[in-house]
Amino acid sequence: MRHSWPARLPIFLLLCAQPALVTATVTRYPYVQKLGRTSVTIMWRTTNQAAQTIEYGEGTSYDHSFTESQATSNHEVTLTGLFPGATYNYRLVGESLPGAPPFFFSTDHGRSTGTFSFFVTADIGENNATTGHQDETAAMILSQYPRPTFGLLAGDIVYPDGDAADYNANLMTPWRGVLGNMCVWPALGNHDWMRNPETNFVREWALPNNEHYYSFDYGNAHFIALDSKNGILHDKPAQLAWLRQDLEAHRGVQWTFVFFHHPMLTCTYKGHEPDLAQSLMPILDEFKVDVVFTGHAHTYERLYPIHNGAPIDMAMDPYYVKPRGVIYIVSGAGGKIEMNSPTVFCGINAFFLDERILFTMVHVLNDALIIFAIDSITGQVLDGISIMKESTTSDVASMASRPSLLHNVPNPFNPSTTITFEIPVESLVNLDVYRADGRWITSLAHQVYGPGMHRVPWNGLDQRGELLPSGTYIARLKAGHVERTVKMTLLR
Repeated sequence: MRHSWPARLPIFLLLCAQPALVTATVTRYPYVQKLGRTSVTIMWRTTNQAAQTIEYGEGTSYDHSFTESQATSNHEVTLTGLFPGATYNYRLVGESLPGAPPFFFSTDHGRSTGTFSFFVTADIGENNATTGHQDETAAMILSQYPRPTFGLLAGDIVYPDGDAADYNANLMTPWRGVLGNMCVWPALGNHDWMRNPETNFVREWALPNNEHYYSFDYGNAHFIALDSKNGILHDKPAQLAWLRQDLEAHRGVQWTFVFFHHPMLTCTYKGHEPDLAQSLMPILDEFKVDVVFTGHAHTYERLYPIHNGAPIDMAMDPYYVKPRGVIYIVSGAGGKIEMNSPTVFCGINAFFLDERILFTMVHVLNDALIIFAIDSITGQVLDGISIMKESTTSDVASMASRPSLLHNVPNPFNPSTTITFEIPVESLVNLDVYRADGRWITSLAHQVYGPGMHRVPWNGLDQRGELLPSGTYIARLKAGHVERTVKMTLLR
């Protein structure tokens, strides 16, 4: 039924009947928080207070919406009732966001899924426009294949002092392409403690528990963020009690990852943190934590597995099968490079590299891990290890019969890329490149490889040595009776 206004209705009633139109300029693009199986939180900022609407849905549809009940400039919306293991697109209604990335997120499949990827970096938000490299790290993260679903930031999120006023310029704007479609889980560093975290760090993120230390699950893994403050745990007795309780409650998970800022044992210029080591290492050993990621030192360092404060299983490096210790990795820095402060070999570090802007990629493959250190500028694989768990005899036999990963970096690429794969046993390997329609282009390898990690370059040429045009290509790896493929994007 159509309704029309009475001809003699006073004009002031007509004006009062119209909905109030409130416009607001978005000053911080949406970013994903608290990613779970059936819910997610989206945050963004506007110049003035407004009640805004998010539309979202699977695929290309936006068949769901959520409108804020109150006007605000600090927007934090939690979407619930989502399907596990689904990818959702989302958008702000009525907003034009120049240069915005595609906004989407992928919910957790839950314990039944053990194949996913995530990135780790630290010391990110450099405040110097000349020496800061956080935008290069963000771009290289987005180029990875398989694509990370989320990321861990191991402290010193924003320089120089963690001030909320610096978040936009130093992190949120250069990282908007990452933050808009990957959930990023941060931990506090010493620079983040230079301003009151309760009114700065906590204001910028939506995190579980008390936001200083918290945990979350994804796939077959459990993740724990700690607050190492200035080398001594924040709220130490309570945080240690919480850590032990949390680890006890998650004893059954396949993988356990812990991340915080200060490395406890290190050969870097930062030096050891005895109080942290005394407080944390016995607990991490007891509960058989798999990998610990830290930052603080603006470099890359990977230790041999550490148990009771000493290296163990050194002969396995870099292909570990059920290591008896915790592997510690310093993954800094994603934004701030340190010059003229060299790392040394001191018996506990299996690999180190200085003066590089970088991040770490972790590929979880059920009962195996592949971990790469990636140069943020060049995409070069700087270091790589594998960790395999002997769950059952059949699992080991199955793993021995297939390649663990087919991986190329950079992706997209121009003019060349490097394909990385690992085979647990000696195998005849065929590595070929095909067009997206299945037509064969060229062979990159046809030979027997020994067990371990191998890298094969491809320069974007066909079998005649002619340049191929931009497009999507398929690398196909055959090892034994098993086949793996990966998509590669060439941009001329």
